[in-house]
Amino acid sequence: MKLNRRASEGPIRLGSRPASARDTDAWLIPICLANFIWLRPDLLRCSLSTELAFAFCMVMHYNELVMAQVRLPSDFCWSRFGTESGQTIERILARKEGERLANGGTFLWGIGNALGPGIRELLRRQPEPEVFFSPIKSRPRQVDVSPNMVVAWTMGETLEGDVYELPRASLVLSRFDPDSPRGAHYALVCQSATALGVGSDLGELSFGGLRNILSGRELGSSQVTAVVSYNSSHENNDDRAYRVAFGARLVYPFFVRLLQPVDVAAREARLIA
Repeated sequence: MKLNRRASEGPIRLGSRPASARDTDAWLIPICLANFIWLRPDLLRCSLSTELAFAFCMVMHYNELVMAQVRLPSDFCWSRFGTESGQTIERILARKEGERLANGGTFLWGIGNALGPGIRELLRRQPEPEVFFSPIKSRPRQVDVSPNMVVAWTMGETLEGDVYELPRASLVLSRFDPDSPRGAHYALVCQSATALGVGSDLGELSFGGLRNILSGRELGSSQVTAVVSYNSSHENNDDRAYRVAFGARLVYPFFVRLLQPVDVAAREARLIA
């Protein structure tokens, strides 16, 4: 299957689908506020104090309701994140936000498992594939908090087997066991027009409603990243709800196999910004 390169074209423009519900903020709030003032022209004659402030708060509240009720697509990539490679969630997200800004919206999200077949199926079903991120619920493992070795991956390979040069500001780290070395790591190629962070909220999803996009089977509890289909009718009274912290588009080449790891001292890895 030939991959669609058009998905990598620049920022989202008017008339196209937002990268996520968070990208709606930039235009929804001023439009709603303008409409409110148009319906209440007397606001323009007031001191723009209490009444206008109330109007703005109402618009913000409406936007929050829209955000909380955002519908997930039927098929998407889902990844849970937590402390990894000796870095806390806050450090990882700050580093990825800096990467996103420096790369014009693009950032690489490192993952430990190969998702090639699932990504191909996702591309077949969704012309604009998306990935959503949820904080992991379990406590971080000691091997993730204090790994013996951390490496940076320096080269990539696309699903088509082409060489992929990592964006200039991108850095993908992972823990590494020299006694049992892995020859490859993996990354999702993401793009977002809005800042990354755990302070945002796109609502919740039920773990019981997720199915592997290829097999149709339920996800295993240890699966950190997966390509899934989501159907709330499959929840089966599963109360394991996960908050969706933020989302992004997957852009060409969507998914890469990372090669050529370079040793990075664990102490230095914590200081990378």
